Parts: sequence; structure tokens; C-alpha cells
Amino acid sequence: MLDKRKFYINGQWVEPSTKNDFDVINPSDETVCAVISLGSQSDTNAAIAAARAALPMWSASTKAERIALLERLYAIYERRMDDMAEVISIEMGAPIDFSKASQAPSGTSAIEDFLNQLRKFEFEEQLDDSDNQLIYEPKGVCALITPWNWPISQVALKVIPAIAAGCTMVLKPSELAPLDSMIFAEMLEEAGCPAGVFNLVNGDGIGVGSQLTSHPDVDMVSFTGEPEYTPHVGGSNFNSAIALGRLGANSYYFGAVSNDNYGKLIEDSLKNSNVREEFIIKTNRPTTLAYADVVNGIAEYTFVDEHSAGRMLDKASLKPFLSRVMKAKALLVGGISLQAEPCGSSWQWLVEQISGHLPIYFDANIRPDFIEVKNDYVNRFKKLTSKVDIIKISEDDYRYLFGAQDFKEVSKEWLKNGVKLVILTLGGEGSKVIFDGGKEVYVKSNQVEVVDTIAAGDSFNGGFLFSLEQQGLLSRDKLSLMEEASLKKTLTFANQVASLTVMKKGANPPWLNEI
Repeated sequence: MLDKRKFYINGQWVEPSTKNDFDVINPSDETVCAVISLGSQSDTNAAIAAARAALPMWSASTKAERIALLERLYAIYERRMDDMAEVISIEMGAPIDFSKASQAPSGTSAIEDFLNQLRKFEFEEQLDDSDNQLIYEPKGVCALITPWNWPISQVALKVIPAIAAGCTMVLKPSELAPLDSMIFAEMLEEAGCPAGVFNLVNGDGIGVGSQLTSHPDVDMVSFTGEPEYTPHVGGSNFNSAIALGRLGANSYYFGAVSNDNYGKLIEDSLKNSNVREEFIIKTNRPTTLAYADVVNGIAEYTFVDEHSAGRMLDKASLKPFLSRVMKAKALLVGGISLQAEPCGSSWQWLVEQISGHLPIYFDANIRPDFIEVKNDYVNRFKKLTSKVDIIKISEDDYRYLFGAQDFKEVSKEWLKNGVKLVILTLGGEGSKVIFDGGKEVYVKSNQVEVVDTIAAGDSFNGGFLFSLEQQGLLSRDKLSLMEEASLKKTLTFANQVASLTVMKKGANPPWLNEI
């Protein structure tokens, strides 16, 4: 059995940051032919950082330098053709004759074809008789994701043109057939490929695949494979925590996280967005899955939540954290957590315990599929309105809960019972705040091109709380004395954060330097 646990990053074979072994199976006899490691966010980040650092140097390389590298690679590949054929045979279960005759030579064919094109390609062209020029520039850092079938063919068809174009790259081959790519990495190393130009991290689609496709420092993704749902980490409270962390707040995620692969992805994503994990409750229960289809920019969800980590969270799990929560600046409670049992009763208990001690921001965020008995949830919602300091609710949320009842009158009742601010979000129209017995502040949304609406409201939450904290207004006393100018400033910032989120695919709140 081959030991292939290392990754190729920045010109070195390195150990994975976290142990996560994966057996490579020979389909012909179902034996384990090799063991590899599945990468984590730290490994992906390191590979992308290496590619980004190498980009200025390699993008400035000459055509002659790129040709020379590929010619050396071709010679090495020819010499190691049998090695390539043997690993393809065992990882795919292909007959060795077929591997030698067709599979392995597909790599040299690709190198030869692209070399011929590169030799005659001109990166600068004079246009007509004028001084105008057409200049071809590298795209940048490329994420290359390849399938298990015809593995080296797909690898070469992506890696070679990227090298020829002056791009740098991170390759994630199929975890089912990764061995040929690792041989290919050895060839590139021997050929003298500069450090950081080519990097390889093994992993699955849920892990490294989704990390590569969503990473802000990746300029282009080349993916070959079957259509499927792409995993993205998300969830109301999670998204708000991410938004706060990226904005620079001292953000904590408080909730249950599974020990499964999705849970590991959640933890990696939190770390990557500067969110602290001291309040995470680990469990062996599965991660909640939400399948999102985006139709005309609007996300539609289907949830798989039975006996999940978040749903089964009980009061006993929350009690040990109570004293530490009391020391926080504020608590954001997502309405989804309150809509199913037993977690709904547990979070309600926590809110009741800390009510009056620190500001509580309550995002209604209704998901009817989570609500088992509507009347029970409506009663819980009404009860909690006397325990929280800020209520955020959308027009759709309000209609679900209160039908045709006048919003302003209901808001006044909330304010009378102790709520300091009532936020009504109006989608693309903006948002308003009701405060001080019934006064209103309205701010329009920025007009942007909407890619999808996932995490828009959650990002708004993060932006609103961050702005309050930056103005020194995040306390129960000061929330009671809010003035119109401060509220307008806060709403404007929150709308801006939400607007930047809807311009990107998936739950991807902006960083502070993007605003």
C-alpha cells in the first residue's frame, strides 16, 4: 500500500495540518492501494497563498521560459510513462495494457499539443496601423478540480494551459483517483517548476472543493465533473457570526456543531472568518442540511433537520455557558433556533435567563418548514418580545405571524413592553427602524445587481450590531436613548453590508475592506 498523505505546496511536500486519512480503493479487486489525506481549510489557504505569492513572478515570465519548463516536463513524463500507467491502473482498476496504451499517454499528448500552440501564440499583437495593441494577460490564481475518469488527461488539460498562460494554480484531483496527479506533481518538481506556481491539495468536494470554489483569492475555477449541489457553509446564526467576524468584531459562534465532515467544514469556515469557538458545543449528531435553489435571485430552501446537532440541543447543554454569556456585549438569537423542539425551548430558556442583563437582538427569520405547530410558535414569539431589546423582522415574517394586523400598532406594543428598536426589512427597498414610542427612520437599499439573496438578512444583522458597537451604542441604556442620526447611520451601514452580500453567490458576507 502506498503512503501518499503529503500535499505539494510552495515547492515542498508537506504534511497535512490535520490528520484526515482516506483510503484509495482499487476497483478491480476492492483492496486499499494507497492512503491519502483529505485537506482542511488551513491546507487550502496555504496552497492558495503560495499560488498568490508566486503569481507576480510567473505572470512576468517569458514565453521562452514557459516553453522550456514544459519541454523538460515532457521529457520527464516520457521517462516515467510506466510509473504513470501503473498508478492509473491501480487507482482506476484499468487493465494495465489499456493504461499504457491510452490513459498514461494522454498526458504527453496534452503537453505536446499545448506546446505547439504556445510556440506560435503571440501575447502581444499590433492592431491595424495604429499604436493600439492587444495584450493577453494571465487570469491569476486558478483552482483546478478534476474527476476520477481519464484522470491524468483532465489534469494535463487544465494544468498545462494554466502554466503556458502564466497563471498559478491549486489542483484538487478526485480523491478516488489522486495517485496520477501526485506522480505528475513529482514530474513538475523535477522539471524545475518554480515554487508556488503549481500546488496540489487532496480532498473531497465538501471540503477542499468547496473551499477552493468560494475562496476570495481564487481568480478562476475550472471544474470537470457531474452536476451536483455544491456545499456551502451557512445558517442564520452562523452567517451573522461570520459577518461580524469579517467586519472586525469580537465575534463568537454559540451553538452545536457536529463531529461529521460538515461540522469540520463549519469549524474551518469560522476560523477563516475570525470567529471564535469557545461557545461551540460538539456532538456526534449530524449537521442540519439546507438545500437551496436560487430562482431569479431568490433562494428557496428544503431542510433536512431530523435529530440534527442543532435541533437536538437541550437546556442541559446550554447551562454551563450561562455565566460566560452574561459577560458578552450582546446576544443575537436567530428565530430558526426557536422554531423546532427541543432546541426551541432551550434557547427560549437562555433568553429568559439573560434578559435584562445585556442587549438581545432577536431576528424573527421565519422558516415555516421548521415550525411544527404554528400557534405554539406564535405564542413563543409573543412571549419573547417582552424579553429582548431589538427585534428584526421582514415583511414576509410579519405577515406569517400577524396577518393583516397593523405593523405600526404591533411595533408600538413591543416598544411599550420593553423593546428598544424594531427593525423592518423591506428587501430591495431598504429598511426602517421604529423607536421611542413610534418614531421611524427609513433608509433605502443600495441598488445593486442581485446574484442571490442567501445570507442577506444575516449580514444585515452583523452590520447593524457592528455599527452600534463602533458608535459606542451597544448597551441597553444607550439603545433606549437612540437618536435619529445614529439610527440612520446604523441602518445605512447594515444595508450596505447586505447589499454586498447579495452580489455574491452563496452565504458570503463582505470583509470590512470591501465596504
